Amino acid sequence: MNIELVGKIWDGLEERHLDLMHPFYNRLFEHYSRYKPLFPPSMDSHMPRMMQTFATMSRLGDHPEITEAHMHTVGKRHHHFDLSAQDMNNSKEVFLEVIAEFSGDAWTVECAEAWNKVFDTQMLPQMMSGLSATEREPQIPPRKSERSAHWYTYV
Repeated sequence: MNIELVGKIWDGLEERHLDLMHPFYNRLFEHYSRYKPLFPPSMDSHMPRMMQTFATMSRLGDHPEITEAHMHTVGKRHHHFDLSAQDMNNSKEVFLEVIAEFSGDAWTVECAEAWNKVFDTQMLPQMMSGLSATEREPQIPPRKSERSAHWYTYV
């Protein structure tokens, strides 16, 4: 896995991480409107955590023993939303579209392959593991700031 290339792209956008998150969510909700009710009305607390997840994966993706626990917990926090592997893949596809646009000429076929590999071999399987583990482990409720109207229908 070419984690160095993933890190290079992510670090190259350092001053624009938050700027990248806004169009990501806008496009996600545009393509998949059913996801919007799953998110809190204010994304102010959610976006920095999403950026931290990508920072962690881009810097430590070649250390799955470190990233696995983080992504597993992220998956557990999403359990209440009854998400599938396809839902995770939808988010991945939208994120890769947006990061490619923000990266401009720095985005290459090799970048796309590296990011896809990080998602497909680590982020998504580890999140799905967290989603399914909640059947066997105590559930982690979303943080109060993350609770959407949809979440309250499950508790």
